[in-house]
Amino acid sequence: MCAQVEDLYVAIATIAAVFISGAISVFITLYQVKKENKNTLKQLDKQYQNTIRQMREETNILKYRKLNEQKLEALQRCWGLLIYSTDLENSKSIITYNEIQRRENRQTIVEKKEYFFNKAQIDEFIDTLQQFYFADGWGMYLSDELKTLLFEYRNILFGIRLKEIEGENNVVKFKNSHTAVNLLELHNNMANMLRLEMITFFNTDPQENA
Repeated sequence: MCAQVEDLYVAIATIAAVFISGAISVFITLYQVKKENKNTLKQLDKQYQNTIRQMREETNILKYRKLNEQKLEALQRCWGLLIYSTDLENSKSIITYNEIQRRENRQTIVEKKEYFFNKAQIDEFIDTLQQFYFADGWGMYLSDELKTLLFEYRNILFGIRLKEIEGENNVVKFKNSHTAVNLLELHNNMANMLRLEMITFFNTDPQENA
């Protein structure tokens, strides 16, 4: 009888040990799974944050690249406007001139220049500038210095046209050659400013151009 009781106790103790061991094993397993899940979530969150950060960086790079492309094209298109203001005569020239010369000691001496302006080309330039600057939106990419020069040039021409609304002649002589010289100086200033900004553009980090 005592032997049977002892065997029963041993059996119960064995079962209890197995149960406790199993419970501990399950607890440890659940803890490890929970810990692994937590680490996995942390890793996923870290990967997500890294992906978002990378996407933002790539988006910024694309924005900088697009902005710089627009700035470069604005400078190139602005350079194209100089065909109206240059003193190198062409089909778009606003200003032309005649040289009054004399011969002295077998040399040709230019006594003075007579300057003329083309009313049709003034009108075309003003319309082209409005289209370039406002309608096409290139003005937003220009520096304040360039904007000032462009509109100083435009305003002088606009004042000239207001005084020359009447009259059949399209090509009219400047009453004051100083105005013509001033316009040509503005052309040179615009050309120099464009060259400077183009050089600066190509020698600056792209993100600093933004």
